[in-house]
Amino acid sequence: MVGNLILFAFCIFMAWLLYRFPLRKAKTPEAYRLLFLFFCVLTAMLLFNAFLAYLGLSGLNRASINAPTARLSDMKNMKSGDAILIAATVSERNTPLLGDYLAYTDENHLWSPMELWLDLKDESVAVTNDTYQASVWPIDAGGMAYLKAKQPVIVVGFVENTLNLVNGEWSQSVRADLIYAGTFEAFAKRAQEKQTLAMVMMAANLVAAVLLIILPVQECWKGMNSAKASLPPR
Repeated sequence: MVGNLILFAFCIFMAWLLYRFPLRKAKTPEAYRLLFLFFCVLTAMLLFNAFLAYLGLSGLNRASINAPTARLSDMKNMKSGDAILIAATVSERNTPLLGDYLAYTDENHLWSPMELWLDLKDESVAVTNDTYQASVWPIDAGGMAYLKAKQPVIVVGFVENTLNLVNGEWSQSVRADLIYAGTFEAFAKRAQEKQTLAMVMMAANLVAAVLLIILPVQECWKGMNSAKASLPPR
């Protein structure tokens, strides 16, 4: 969402600069044509930004209304690549990486084991990647965010089914996009709050794109035609 805000602010600032200065001084068809191109690019960027906000809104909506998976047995019929939302606790079977931290982030990096085990209501499941986003983890006095044993977490990611070539059995794990430290209720509330911001960003980008089309884009188009008409015949 921060990226959406930055791109929106950049487009609005550039549009204001072009509208306030170069467009007021434009007199030739070439000048109007160049400004027309710039304003069209900014309009396209705003529409793309609105689309990104829509995608974020859709994902947040699914995260806030879908009931989380709390049992490994509920994953048995899921295929590799299926999206999943898991409510679990960090397992005590994990080996600490630093003190009693089972995973942590410092200023530059996320430190997570090759398999971060999570306890579900019936069995345990492993997160098998260390490229996920750490969200709302507790922070110690040194500024490091961490996970400890028995910490409730919400995992957003995808199912991975792996065949054991020795016994021919399938096992299931999770490739996480995000691990949120907290309960599902807190996670859903946070997602709903972000939904509001995503809706505002989507609407703001669409309104700004329409205003660019109504004002500077049309003005450039009229300027190109009038400037051409005023040129002496060759």
